[in-house]
Amino acid sequence: MATSSDFLSEDQFQCSICLDIFTDPVSTPCGHTFCKACLTRHWAGKQECQCPLCNNKFDKDLKLSVNTTFREVVDNFKKHHPTSDATSLLKPWEVSCDVCPANKLRASRTCLVCLASFCETHLEPHLRVAALRRHKLSNPVPDLEEKICREHNRILEFFCLNDQMRLCALCTEHSDHDTISLNEAYLDQRSHIWRRKENIRQLETLQSLRRRVESISGHLEISDWCLRFFII
Repeated sequence: MATSSDFLSEDQFQCSICLDIFTDPVSTPCGHTFCKACLTRHWAGKQECQCPLCNNKFDKDLKLSVNTTFREVVDNFKKHHPTSDATSLLKPWEVSCDVCPANKLRASRTCLVCLASFCETHLEPHLRVAALRRHKLSNPVPDLEEKICREHNRILEFFCLNDQMRLCALCTEHSDHDTISLNEAYLDQRSHIWRRKENIRQLETLQSLRRRVESISGHLEISDWCLRFFII
């Protein structure tokens, strides 16, 4: 028997922060859903809580509760769609593990010190060995070689708002400029695109309503003409 998850796509179960299938999904008061850990990290150290998609602001003391019902739907989706699992073969837009010799698996994290991406299996030393545990890990970074500062051979982690360019931690010539993390810049851009899509959708809805009103008005004018004709 088909379940509701059989008719839904992976995009509908994807966190817009980590771009992976939801883990412990939580929803903001504005109705958007994220992984609990992703949203907690996104808000860490910030003075106010904002939705990463629509930028609505919330109380700093907002408590995030896992939507257990939706989590069951997500778990059911994962069960019936094993290709969504981290051990699946790569999809075109995913980052591959740099260590897997063949049939490369999807990377779960990128090490900004080693400048390499690792699947869950090959990431294990970074979680166990004391020296490697001090390395900074990030969400998988595609095209890593294009995201390394050519001057300092460090990963580009920041975005300069003044010069509209990416920076590494050693690009001190931008120290007096307004800078944000690349992840924050990405989320801002994603939010901007989402708002533009919403505006386009609303405009299309208004245009459709206008055409329907014009069509109805046209029918009423014809009916009124016919009525006068027969009365005469």
